[in-house]
Amino acid sequence: EEQHYNGGTHADKAGLPLLICVPGIDGSGLTAVAQFAELSQQFELRCLSFDHADRSTFDDIRKAVTMQVKQAKSEGRTVFVLGESFGGIVALSLGIGDSNDNKDDRESKPDRLILINSASSFPRTFLGRIS
Repeated sequence: EEQHYNGGTHADKAGLPLLICVPGIDGSGLTAVAQFAELSQQFELRCLSFDHADRSTFDDIRKAVTMQVKQAKSEGRTVFVLGESFGGIVALSLGIGDSNDNKDDRESKPDRLILINSASSFPRTFLGRIS
């Protein structure tokens, strides 16, 4: 399985909350790059990115992020998921989780979601109204 994550730059990452950044549909993960230096002082950053030839499905991406969340939570860490555009939809799907409120589902949910231009208001846009 392909590894999509790039680690942050903080020296003592294990003691920090984890911030997983899920990019928009372009897969670059560079939208928030100007904030990464400052964010890395408060979080361990893991930024998901995709090569232009990557053909991961929504479920593939969701599973990759879920595995990262579960791993960190099993270590007792606080987990934030930042989703930008398409990544916001992935983040929302993690927050909703499984419809059964079971223990495994709670262990795979992030503690906080941060949504940036999440496309959740698409129906209110011009393109959403005409589609």
